[in-house]
Amino acid sequence: MKKRPIIFIVVILFVCIIIAAVSWYSILQTKNRNTTASIPVGRSELPSNAPSTDNASETVKIYLIAIEGNDTQSEKIGCNDQVIAVDRKIPSTKTPLTQALQELFSLHDQYYGQSGLYNALYQSHLSISSVSIDTQGKATIRLRGQLQSGGVCDDPRIKAQITKTALQFSTVRIVEIFINGENLDELLSGK
Repeated sequence: MKKRPIIFIVVILFVCIIIAAVSWYSILQTKNRNTTASIPVGRSELPSNAPSTDNASETVKIYLIAIEGNDTQSEKIGCNDQVIAVDRKIPSTKTPLTQALQELFSLHDQYYGQSGLYNALYQSHLSISSVSIDTQGKATIRLRGQLQSGGVCDDPRIKAQITKTALQFSTVRIVEIFINGENLDELLSGK
């Protein structure tokens, strides 16, 4: 008869331990969701009636430069360089292209962490005036601010970083970039 009360106590303790573990796990999950950094980074600009959730995030790409890169998967640009995608998290948005560009323009270090990837836009101070995508897939990006190029090798790097960041989205086929009302190609060519 003494075995039943002991078994009953062991079962009660076991149930209490399981409840405590589930509660602790739930608290940790809630804490992790609330402290995850949301850094702007997509698929395509979403229609204005698309639903958005406040706590959700998505991943977009920004593009940086591998100077004299040797990645066989990436095309060569400029001075034998390659454009390399870097994933960034942004809060879910109806305008991921705009958010991805803002993320790109927010970087002001010459090199991206310890990756060795070069940011040709690091000296520039650009902000977005407007971004639009027409029905043919032409993205018109209007920027304002100061564009600073490091020279002939940086010119194609700058254009590639902005263009590739826009072309990641399925709704974009062609990219036209203006800075302070002037076409980027003309600015970089010195005309």
